[in-house]
Amino acid sequence: MESRQNDRSGAGVRSPVSPEREQDATTATERSDDWMQPGDRRLLDSLRRDGPESRPLLAARIGMHLKYARKRCEALEARELVRSRDGRRYELTERGECYLEELDSEPK
Repeated sequence: MESRQNDRSGAGVRSPVSPEREQDATTATERSDDWMQPGDRRLLDSLRRDGPESRPLLAARIGMHLKYARKRCEALEARELVRSRDGRRYELTERGECYLEELDSEPK
């Protein structure tokens, strides 16, 4: 990862960011729940409880519009919390299970 600094001529000069600083940024992003939408927890909980499921059945089970379920499954897959098993069905990953355990252990 690099950051931009300006030299006296005003041109952008790239300088490396320390690995520690890059790791801090990654950790903060991973731990932030700003990306989560209200239905994400329901999707994850359903996959944990009921196992692998197709998007249409998953959406119907939790009362979510199919197009929105697709969008949220893709977002959860990008964060490696779920994965597409066969191109049609989604399952919770180990990382997704750990994430839910963290959420479950937080004080309410």
